[in-house]
Amino acid sequence: MRVIDVQRQDTYFDLPLVITFDGSVQGPAYLRMEVDEVIDLVDELNLALDVRVREPVAQPCTPSGS
Repeated sequence: MRVIDVQRQDTYFDLPLVITFDGSVQGPAYLRMEVDEVIDLVDELNLALDVRVREPVAQPCTPSGS
């Protein structure tokens, strides 16, 4: 779930998780991550799972007029 905080002009992601203990579901939780953290996580998961991504996860930002 992507969340945009208009007051702070931040964009972050809430990654849904399920908390378990001894195989029993305890309840839901969300891990809030900054955009850069999400990109790093996707890259690390792809590396760990040996997944080949066809396109980059994010494009580099360039200032207008450059």
